[in-house]
Amino acid sequence: MNTEAAWEDFMLHFQKIHPKFFQKLKSYHGAKKLTENELRLCAYFRIGMSAKQITQILNVSPEAIRIHRYRLKKKLMLGEEENIDDFIRNV
Repeated sequence: MNTEAAWEDFMLHFQKIHPKFFQKLKSYHGAKKLTENELRLCAYFRIGMSAKQITQILNVSPEAIRIHRYRLKKKLMLGEEENIDDFIRNV
């Protein structure tokens, strides 16, 4: 299956379950600058996927996910003590 087609299918289902997630997320300072890939990661974090699951889907290393989490925290202007997963789940 084409990964782009799989992503589109995922998004259709995700938006039915979390209809205003991206709208709410983009209302946070810095979130308007998020890339398509960062929004994808936020969706995966929102549904509670583990880093291991995400690495398998995106075919990237665990280190890449750690770096993405760090960059997302910076863009969203979250404090060092704030957990990106908790933040995303509460959007």
